[in-house]
Amino acid sequence: MVFQSCGNIYKGLAQTGAWGCFDEFNRISVEVLSVVAVQVKTVQDAIRARKTKFNFLGENIALVPTVGMFITMNPGYAGRTELPENLKVLFRYEKCRFKNEKSIGCKGDWVQKPPMCTHEKRLCSFTNILNSGKWRYQVLPSSAI
Repeated sequence: MVFQSCGNIYKGLAQTGAWGCFDEFNRISVEVLSVVAVQVKTVQDAIRARKTKFNFLGENIALVPTVGMFITMNPGYAGRTELPENLKVLFRYEKCRFKNEKSIGCKGDWVQKPPMCTHEKRLCSFTNILNSGKWRYQVLPSSAI
């Protein structure tokens, strides 16, 4: 994956207001992740400023503020990298270590918002019923949403 490909995906999401979930995000090289951080921050800054158009990769594009970017990671496996700090700060961190919804940890803004944690616990409980037994994923939703 190269940063130009990521930029094109983010540009499409921003213009349509769609959500994108990027699986195994920490398999991307650190060099690319550093550039991706700048791209994600550009979109988030435009959302926070309530812009309808903004400059992205040298192009003035429309912004639909419902855009969402989510990433999943499998830390600790061979070939995985640690997210750069400038990318980490752009996402809220939620760690789901166990399939038991009582073990879900909420961190960051969600600590002050227990209803969101309760919602996340219900969501994870429901997805445990629907999904396979694989429970090693971490979810990092975009802080701009």
